[in-house]
Amino acid sequence: MTFKANVDDVRESPAIEVVGLIAKALPEVDIFVSDPYVSVMPRSLSEYGNLHLESAHQAVERVDIVVLLVEHEPFKAMRHTRLGGKILYDTRGAWH
Repeated sequence: MTFKANVDDVRESPAIEVVGLIAKALPEVDIFVSDPYVSVMPRSLSEYGNLHLESAHQAVERVDIVVLLVEHEPFKAMRHTRLGGKILYDTRGAWH
């Protein structure tokens, strides 16, 4: 959710906007959000009751679709076996 990889700054982050658009479009779907540099859901996303902030490993266990919006090192280091069987949208080219 941060503005760029490996920082904790969410100001003007395009990822925040994308997460908000998905949450708004799919209000009946639980969406699990993860960012190793964010420990509290950003205020701009607090209106969506279907968003849940979790660790990457917990989130990946719960979902069928994984969308990578920011190429944080912990995400890039995630084992490919953990992602097996998931539909992946890698918008950053980190999991080639």
